[in-house]
Amino acid sequence: MANIINETNHLEDEYKSKIRKRNILFGVFIINFLLILKIPIVSLPVEIVLFFLIGSATNQCKIAKSGLDGERSALEVLSSLGSEYHVVSDLEIEFDGKKSQIDSVIIGKNGVFVMETKNVKGCIVGTEQDQNVTVHKVGRNGGEYSNTVYNPCKQVGTHVFRLSKMLQEKGLNPWVQGMVYFSNTETEVQLQASKIPVFSCADNGAERIGTYITNYQGRTISNQDQQKIVGILTKYIMKK
Repeated sequence: MANIINETNHLEDEYKSKIRKRNILFGVFIINFLLILKIPIVSLPVEIVLFFLIGSATNQCKIAKSGLDGERSALEVLSSLGSEYHVVSDLEIEFDGKKSQIDSVIIGKNGVFVMETKNVKGCIVGTEQDQNVTVHKVGRNGGEYSNTVYNPCKQVGTHVFRLSKMLQEKGLNPWVQGMVYFSNTETEVQLQASKIPVFSCADNGAERIGTYITNYQGRTISNQDQQKIVGILTKYIMKK
């Protein structure tokens, strides 16, 4: 089993905060509802506004929960790696005044791997070069619709660059390889990529990630440098 440095995630606090906000709004909604009979002219418009605010807050809760579930799933996948690997998750690093929030970094003798996790549901279509990728979804009533999201291949590419440069500044020059993992079991991935491998939970991604990392032919990193990298990255774990 891989050495998991931290199992907590800052998204837990973010999710709990959004839940509290939604619950407060709902409480105010109930109190205001009771006032409608006494002062309907004032209370009814407020009730309408509160209704939409609760809907928005509920949607934000779902988004936060989805992200948290995805990162928990990814950590479970990475924990199955051998004990020679270290996993540091939920980082915020900085290089040249610009920050990157990184989901997971895996350190082993054959390289350093940066994994971006997405818990997006739908069919993901695009190429590695696209600025944005398209997500095709089917609604509850069977209607089809699409939206675009920033390309996770480009996102992880930026993380790789900043992490590499940050480590170089500290006298370390390991090979850093990016990868993307779609953790939702209902996601179909049609994202064409060559430099950045893309894995999907629905396509046996959990097993393929382990095989990819352990078989990767990267620049050998000494045990001493591995420990140095782990020590450096541990300092950048996001605080809850």
